[in-house]
Amino acid sequence: MRLTVLHQTAKGLPITFDYDDQTYPLRESTLKIIESVKWYLWHGNTYQTLEHLNTLEMELDTANEQSNDSVTRKLLKAV
Repeated sequence: MRLTVLHQTAKGLPITFDYDDQTYPLRESTLKIIESVKWYLWHGNTYQTLEHLNTLEMELDTANEQSNDSVTRKLLKAV
């Protein structure tokens, strides 16, 4: 249930964010990571789940520092 909420919240993220004069994708990569987390949990692979969640947290933290978007902040807090 919580993953569904994360997935729906991620749909409201900005498509990209700028960092060090480069543009990085945010929405699509976040949605892919959440789907991977769901798949790894379903198959009982908690190590990979935690690795993907750590990666997602780092991406969202960087995006939040650069854009200060409310949806990004909300998703970072949920993760």
